[in-house]
Amino acid sequence: MLLTFFKDMNKLCLLISLTFLSACSLADKDVAVKNASEQWADAYFNYNLDEANELTCDESRKWISFAASNVTTQDFEMLGERQERAAVVAEECHFGADTVAYVYLTVTNFLEPDTIGGAGKWTEEGKFMIELRKRSAGWQVRMEGLPQNGMQSRD
Repeated sequence: MLLTFFKDMNKLCLLISLTFLSACSLADKDVAVKNASEQWADAYFNYNLDEANELTCDESRKWISFAASNVTTQDFEMLGERQERAAVVAEECHFGADTVAYVYLTVTNFLEPDTIGGAGKWTEEGKFMIELRKRSAGWQVRMEGLPQNGMQSRD
């Protein structure tokens, strides 16, 4: 009876250890995805599009090129006059599969572009959802278009 008790305790300890290790692995994955998304968004929303391009999946780089082609002279002037950089916080992270993640970001103090040729406008706060894919180079952003602000404009 005592031997059975110890066998059961060993099984319980093993189960607890595996659960703990699995939770740690998921937490590490969550941190890696949030860090990658914040690094990409910091580059993108501060118009360091070369860096954002390097953090983007190959098939999505056309959207970074499109964003760069829509930056106007007025946008450059506004960016040159700004007092502080855009700030990014990864709020939530959800996994769709082992190699797919969705991150909800809050971005503050950023220039929201006008994609029809006009000057952009300063936006106090925006909410964005971006998709990341695990590739050999690490977590990279996958785009199907330009990031869309999920907050309603007060204008």
